[in-house]
Formats: sequence, structure tokens, C-alpha cells
Amino acid sequence: MAGRLALAVVAALVAAPPLVAARPGRIVAVEHAEATPTLGRADALVTVDLYFVPGAEPSHAAYRAVRELAQRHPARVRARFWPRAVGARQGAPALALAAHRVGKFFAYMDALAAASPPLGPAGSLALAVELGLDRDVAARASRDPALAAALAAADHRAFRVPAMQAVEIVLNGQPMARGGVAANQLEQAYQVALAEARLAAVQGLTGGPLRRWGRLHTYCADEDADGDGDGGPSADARPRYAWSLARLLDEGTACAAAPPQPARIDDPLLADGEPPPPRLLAAPLPTAGAPALGPPGATVPIVVACNPRGDACRAQLSSLAALVDVYEGEVRLSWTPFVDLGFEAAADDVALAGAALCAAELGDGWPFASDPPGVRREPPGLADLAREAHVDAAEVGACVAGSGDRVRTLIAAAERAGVAAGPTVIIGGRAYVGGFVDARAAALVVEQALAPGLLEQLAY
Repeated sequence: MAGRLALAVVAALVAAPPLVAARPGRIVAVEHAEATPTLGRADALVTVDLYFVPGAEPSHAAYRAVRELAQRHPARVRARFWPRAVGARQGAPALALAAHRVGKFFAYMDALAAASPPLGPAGSLALAVELGLDRDVAARASRDPALAAALAAADHRAFRVPAMQAVEIVLNGQPMARGGVAANQLEQAYQVALAEARLAAVQGLTGGPLRRWGRLHTYCADEDADGDGDGGPSADARPRYAWSLARLLDEGTACAAAPPQPARIDDPLLADGEPPPPRLLAAPLPTAGAPALGPPGATVPIVVACNPRGDACRAQLSSLAALVDVYEGEVRLSWTPFVDLGFEAAADDVALAGAALCAAELGDGWPFASDPPGVRREPPGLADLAREAHVDAAEVGACVAGSGDRVRTLIAAAERAGVAAGPTVIIGGRAYVGGFVDARAAALVVEQALAPGLLEQLAY
């Protein structure tokens, strides 16, 4: 019996295909069956994230550079590939993720990146089928809800990096300096990241916490505060990551946030002047039952106080709504009315604000359209607010008749808290008069609000 078992084990070992074609003693980068295509060890000192658009030549150059880096340094580099559907390139990114499902991502990308001239939609589809994907599955890849969700998640991750271009290489949470993706440039950036990672590891900071630190450091106003400005750390440099009581007293608990860029103000008395700097409100604004997007228990509540008749008000609501998707489960966007009651048309503005409140309560909770950036439309009417909230306009009209007192109560609460002009955006209790030029500018403040607190940092 024992002899037959031994023979069976030997036969199984002989029949089993090798996991990696490698010489004895050689370290190689191995693909992992993770949510996104990954090469290298999970505990590698340097994690390289590539955000790219399969099917576009600049992305292919970046893909080759990152792939080669992972192959040169398989023990120290973990490479993660995040396909994005940007612009007209929709089919190839979905096909790349479909190939990943069946363990063919790198075979697909290697062939796609090597094709000359670049393959079009039909050629990308034919390549996927040639590599073994089912034709029907490949043909439906761009309409697959799960693949669409994965591509959207990659876009959200890229937004938070922040990735300013369609192709971005990020090393331990920090984007590579602009200027190309040549192999020698990436190697130099890797060597700097490796040296920093070794210093961080000595101080107890590795893996996910190190990448989160790197992302936060990208948002710091003074990027050279911890170094000598030569682009790389020295062996005797002061600890950059770990905390000590002396350093805490000297420098505080976090890097300084970059100063926000205010957007326009609807109040004509303030529109031509310089908005005041951000300041803490005297009291929180009442938001119970207010129009809102995002979960009630979100970590970062954002409140926009403004008059929906104003262009700048609607621009803030449209722009900041994107953050609810990007920071899924972490951000809640609410609106509260703020109207100049001394203005001759205040009665109409109060009625419009009441219509927005009524539409939100009677409908799906959010009555504001998301206008594309730069598009100016006429102020919404009752029917527009009802339609956006998916509720009958007659019901909204009946509700508006008794909404004036509630609107005035909310305006008074905003004034007592310190709101003096619309739009004012409140994040973490701090008021930003005029709001932000776009969602990415607001993300600077959101990232600071989400940054680890002192006790979390001490735990590193």
C-alpha cells in the first residue's frame, strides 16, 4: 500500500506542470490571482502602481517599463496594474481585465503592447479570442457590469493618488515625477523609493501604512520639509516616518495641507474681493433631513450652504458630488439653504430653496442636476428640482407653501455658525468661502480629514 502511494505521489509530481519556469536559485516575479493584475511579493519594499489605458501607445511604454522593473527586482518590487477606460479607449481595458479573470492578463498585454501598428477595437478583440477567451465573453466585456465596476474603481483610485494624467506610475503612494517612463528614469525613481522604504522599515513603517503615508505626503504643502532637496534620503537623515515626543512637540501631527484655491462667490458684494481664509465655524450646521448624497455615517461630511439660484452654488454641488463616488462610503455631501434675506428678490429665493428641500424629502433625496464643468444653465425651477429628485411636481408645489419658515430657520442657523456668503463649503467643521475650483482641489482637504490621527501614527 505504501509503495503504491509513493508511486502515485511521484507520478503526480511528474505530471504537474511547473508553476514558474526558472533556474534553481533564481528569484522571479510571479503573477498573483488578485483583484487587479499583480507581480511580485506582497511584502516587497516598493509597491509600484501603474494606472494606464490599454490600447494607447503611451500606456504601452509605461506597461513595458513597469513590467521590466518587476522582472529585474522580483524580491523588492510588487507591481500592480490598474487598467482605466479613458477617452475613446473602452474595449481594450475591459478585455485586459477579462483576460485577467482567466490568468491571461500579461499574455494579452504583452501581445497588445508589441503590436505594430497599434491594434484597433477589432484587433484587440481578435487577440483576446486567440489567447483563449470565449468569443461571446470577449465581445461583451465592455458591457460586463463587474468589469465596468472594476474600471470605475481604478479611476477612483487614480483620482486619489492624485493621477493628473491618464498614465501615472506611483511608487509607495507617491507619483513619479513627470517627464517620461523610460526604463532608466523608472529605475532611478525606484532606487530612491527603495532607499526611503528601507529607512521607513527601520522605523517600523511598511506595507499599506507606508503607501498611505506616501499618498498623504503628496498632498503636503512643503514637500521638502523632511529632506535636503536633493531628491533622495541620506543614510544619516533624521527619521522621516516614526514619531517621537520631541518631534511631535516640534512639528505637530501631520504635514500642512496645500492652501485651497477658492472658486467664485454668488454674493455680488464679495464676488470681486479676496475670499476670507478658511476658518472653523462656531457651531455645526443642522443637516438632519437635508438633501444629501452618501451614507449618513460617512467619515467626512461636506456641507454646501448656498442659494440654488446662483451659478457658483450649482457649480459647487455639481463638482463636489463626484467625491461621493470617489470616496465610496467615506464622504457625505449635504446642502443647506443660504439666502440674502435683505435682497429684494429674497421671497422668490426662499421659495426656490423650499422647493429644493421639499423635492429632496418627497423624492430620492437629491434634487440638483450635475452639470458638466463650465456649463452655465438657467436657474432651476420647481419642476426641474422635482424631476431631478424623481417626484411629482404637484406634490412639491403643495409642500412649498409651508416651507418658508423652515428655510429661514436654516438660514439663521447658518448665520449664527458664521456663514456670511454663498456658496460656503464646510468640511470637517471648517468653512471655505467660495468653495473649490474643482473636485480635485476639494480632495486635498478630504485627504487631510481622512489621514491617520496621532494615536494611529504612533501605532506604526
